[in-house]
Amino acid sequence: MLNVENFIGLNALKETYGSDLEIVAVPSNVFGLQEPGENDELLNGYEHVRPGGGYRAMFPITAKVDVNGENEAPLYTFLKSMCPRTEDRVGTTSGIHWSPIMAQDLSWNFEKFLIDREGKPYKRYNPSIRPDQLIPDIEALIAAGNEVE
Repeated sequence: MLNVENFIGLNALKETYGSDLEIVAVPSNVFGLQEPGENDELLNGYEHVRPGGGYRAMFPITAKVDVNGENEAPLYTFLKSMCPRTEDRVGTTSGIHWSPIMAQDLSWNFEKFLIDREGKPYKRYNPSIRPDQLIPDIEALIAAGNEVE
């Protein structure tokens, strides 16, 4: 399952790169209403339900925010302005729970952004991209003297 691969893969990246890589997960409930829990329930949900099996993130997980729509967090307005979409399709109307729908919107959970140590967005990744597929870009930024977030 994609979500399990992402959760476990993000921990693997953090374990591999340690202080050279900062990962921050930002939950949102705008994609198919898949994150309905209250903020204080999220960590228990990840540990016991999805992905479950005692999972504990090795990186910070923020409070839920809107990543699209009229109430989107300013961070996402900035990231989307700096990195082009990864595909033309945003999604199906049954999974979209925000308005207005904009061309640069995130298409689903686990869309990823790689940011250099200076805070400049480097690249945006489709939700189908597994964390291990970011390794060449992470290593290129680290080799260039940039820690990544």
